[in-house]
Amino acid sequence: MANDSNEALSLFEVPPAEPAGNGDYPGHWDDHTTPPADRGNPLALAGAVVSFLPPVGLALSAIGLRRSRSRRGAGRTAALIGITLSLVLGGVETYVAATAPLLDSGCLNANTAASRLRAVQAAPGGDLSALAAELDAIHTTLDGAADSADSAQVRTRLQLVAGDLEALSVDITNAKATGETGQLVTDEAKLQVDGTAADSYCHSL
Repeated sequence: MANDSNEALSLFEVPPAEPAGNGDYPGHWDDHTTPPADRGNPLALAGAVVSFLPPVGLALSAIGLRRSRSRRGAGRTAALIGITLSLVLGGVETYVAATAPLLDSGCLNANTAASRLRAVQAAPGGDLSALAAELDAIHTTLDGAADSADSAQVRTRLQLVAGDLEALSVDITNAKATGETGQLVTDEAKLQVDGTAADSYCHSL
């Protein structure tokens, strides 16, 4: 009789909850960590932040986008923004590198000639023959820089300065022979104008 009562009561007992997954209780993740969506996606955010460095930003954003698929979309928007910005900024940087006078081969090769010319202008010395020879050497260097220029505008500006140097060198030699120095003032003024214009252009973006 007692056994019959126990069997009847057991029909109304609630069975214990079955473990979920690998022995975990419902609501817990197998690895005992927070759900993927709660972990965030720091690489996606980092990619957007460093997008001004296109290769790095693009790589981090791409990884972040891939990880967002397994994290319920976490970081997807940031990753897409990072990819977009990296591509846009990369294109801008490539364009600037290809077109900026600052990076033109002619301007880069003219740096040595410009430094020598500034040194001569600062201390021309009293030996006119030596001064003419130095100006001829600078003229030759500048002519070579003009020939290596990638841009027609850079080439034209450097050739103007080279021409001014050649004319000044000739007039210095003539002045030594004749004693006439009036033309040297005109030559120096033209060289100053053309040199300043070329220098400003070569240091622009």
